[in-house]
Amino acid sequence: MAKQPAHDDLLDIQGNLVGFLKDHQRLLFVNFPDPASGKRFVGAMADEVNSASEVRAYNRRYKDMVKRHEDLLSEPADWVNVALRASGLALIAAPGHETFPQAFQQGMRERAAELGDVDSSDPSAWVRAFAPAAPAVHAVVIIAADLPDLLDDRTSKVREIIQSSGVSENPANAEDGNARPGEFRGHEHFGFKDGISQPSIPGLVSSSRGGDSIAAGEFVLGYEDQDGHVAGTAVPQAEHPTQPSVPGIPIQRRRPPLTCLRGRAMALFWSTGD
Repeated sequence: MAKQPAHDDLLDIQGNLVGFLKDHQRLLFVNFPDPASGKRFVGAMADEVNSASEVRAYNRRYKDMVKRHEDLLSEPADWVNVALRASGLALIAAPGHETFPQAFQQGMRERAAELGDVDSSDPSAWVRAFAPAAPAVHAVVIIAADLPDLLDDRTSKVREIIQSSGVSENPANAEDGNARPGEFRGHEHFGFKDGISQPSIPGLVSSSRGGDSIAAGEFVLGYEDQDGHVAGTAVPQAEHPTQPSVPGIPIQRRRPPLTCLRGRAMALFWSTGD
């Protein structure tokens, strides 16, 4: 049986993997002008990142409050995670960055044709932050909160770190997402019920909707994937008595998760979906 993340490991995994489950979220797209500023930003943000341990504990308390019919906003929370692109890791010379999967190192722009991003989905039509003329995005800060005021407060704190570190972020390119109100609450922006595709990840999160169970290695480096290979290792091995760590990348902690960020127009979805 594949080794599952232990409790201590959750301190080294970013919290979004177990589900932020917040009504308000904001993405900030960060550019590193040079290696020194990028390293300052990574170092400063390391203490801001919320771990999977924190988020999972809060989510469990939230579920208990629902069962007891308590005020769900009596303990509002806000979370921050940081996703580093391969180009960002390379720029700050993070040890081991060259061992990441080839698809991650190439990036979606370079693999556009292979991914089907052509015609109206060509990179030239992507959102402003990823437009060809925009500064390179080296990191994405993910901020989530129960209340708009908390989201704004945490955003201000992150932007103070951005400014003091010497990196840059264009506020006009920030992307906000908010839960839909009224009868549409609980449904994502394509109109479908949200959360039904959340799989169970042994040792991390259990799906309440009977979804598939997916090995932790499909999401987090250092654990076995569905094929029994340790994610992030160059050569599959038959046995792994210990799970390797990925040193030198503090913002991703010791066991970095892989994150995919994509934006597609709803009109395109509806015109091509069956």
